[in-house]
Amino acid sequence: MPAVTLEGDLVEVPAGVLALAEAARRAGGRAWIVGGAVRDLLRGEPARDFDVEVHGLAAEGLGRLLAGLGRTRRVGRSFPVFRHHPAAGGGAVEVSLPRAADGAAEGDPHAGIEAACRRRDLTVNAIAWDPLTGELADPCGGRADLAAGLLRACDPTTFGADPLRPWRAAVFAARLGFALDPELVALARSLDPSGLPPERVRAEVEKLLLAAEPLAGVRAARAMDLPRRSLPELAPGDGPEVDPAVARAGRLRRETDGDPRRFALVLGAWTHRLDPGAREALLDRLGLHAMGGYPVRRRLVGALRAWPELAVPATDATLRHLADVAELDLATLLAEAIGGGEAPRANRERARDLGVLRRPLPALVGGRDLRRLGVPPGRALGELLAAVRSAQLDGRVRDREQALALARGLWEARRR
Repeated sequence: MPAVTLEGDLVEVPAGVLALAEAARRAGGRAWIVGGAVRDLLRGEPARDFDVEVHGLAAEGLGRLLAGLGRTRRVGRSFPVFRHHPAAGGGAVEVSLPRAADGAAEGDPHAGIEAACRRRDLTVNAIAWDPLTGELADPCGGRADLAAGLLRACDPTTFGADPLRPWRAAVFAARLGFALDPELVALARSLDPSGLPPERVRAEVEKLLLAAEPLAGVRAARAMDLPRRSLPELAPGDGPEVDPAVARAGRLRRETDGDPRRFALVLGAWTHRLDPGAREALLDRLGLHAMGGYPVRRRLVGALRAWPELAVPATDATLRHLADVAELDLATLLAEAIGGGEAPRANRERARDLGVLRRPLPALVGGRDLRRLGVPPGRALGELLAAVRSAQLDGRVRDREQALALARGLWEARRR
């Protein structure tokens, strides 16, 4: 990546972004890097995504300009946002026009950078940078708030334009570990988030629980009264009592395999005080079933049923039985997050030794085996399978031959 100067420091910017900025200038416009990239670079961290706001060009002209620089498609339904894959390289870039004050669908290419910044959500996300000139636009005082570790609304009169913004503020509290400005808290509490589509809330909850400091996000959401007003099923189980569990779950995430398990672990810690009915209603509201092919809902429900037995030393038989109803990889970590202590860790290691940490013990016999013994399909077959399975999990039968012998004996006893 080429290096350019930001506040006296050399930082890397994708070649495709610089090519876009040059092309916009030649066309009579100006491209500003905005949002999280500027915030992260000013904090001395690498920028993950580059968003560019182009001033001085109408949507049609911007679309043509981008088409000449690489692969581009318009993704905004009610507002011109382009997903741009520059031919010059550097990964996809989101390109947009400044938002219009009146909410006009095509934006306002002549809004001016100060007005555009003031229409953003938080001051730390409202710093714009021209990579060609090095100029920083910071009309909302975002740099001072970065230094102070403070989340503050850019403009109280426009913050409520999207009632999802308080959830976004909670996400940034979790990502950055920043405090909420008291005026932001009061402003968020004055908004009504009850009409938000559940899928939008779910997306922010996922970001919050997967962020660096989920406890900071949970506390921020609580301070803004979001659980009660946006996820009422969660409210009865939320409170300072769950904070130690959320904090431990945040630390234990490194032992999980991938984001879906990490999310399930922290969500389980946050919701462990809910009764099962309320938890199911919450999962229904969020439409939460699977993430990345991982059955989050089923594994979370199973782990929350199993964790109390894993908070104390468990026998081998107990671990084998629990593995039939819960993924012990998740359930043991959840038990450690909720209850602390050494027992969950010991149970986890023993479950690994027994081969049941991620999946149940393979069955020694199946329905076909029992039918060969003369057991007809129906209730008796199911009961015999359950009896043999229980004996296997108890450790009373250890191989297929013993399992078949037990099944044969039980069947003969039933026929007498």
